[in-house]
Amino acid sequence: MNLTEAIEILNKNGFLTESWEDFLPEPDPKAEKILNDCYDDDYARSWGPDSAYRRARERAKMVDADLDYPSNRPEFEEVYGYDIDDVPREVIDRLYPN
Repeated sequence: MNLTEAIEILNKNGFLTESWEDFLPEPDPKAEKILNDCYDDDYARSWGPDSAYRRARERAKMVDADLDYPSNRPEFEEVYGYDIDDVPREVIDRLYPN
C-alpha cells in the first residue's frame, strides 16, 4: 500500500476531516509588509533564507504581536504566493508605492 491509497482509506472512513491548508493564516497585507520590512537580505546571504525568515518573524512580532504570521518560509510562500527571499517586482511596487 502506498501513501495515496492509505490517505484514501482514511478519508473514506472519516479519519481525515481537515486539510493542512485549514491551519494556514489568512493573507494579511499588514503582516506581509511587516515581514518584508523585517527580512534582512544580508543576513539571509550569511545564514540562509530560513534563518533570516525566523529572525524576520521574531522582529515582526515585536512590531505587532497581534498579527498572525506564517510559521516558516514555505508557509509564507503558500500564503502569499512568493518566496520572501525572492520578492517579485509587482509585489515590491504594491507594498512600497512611490
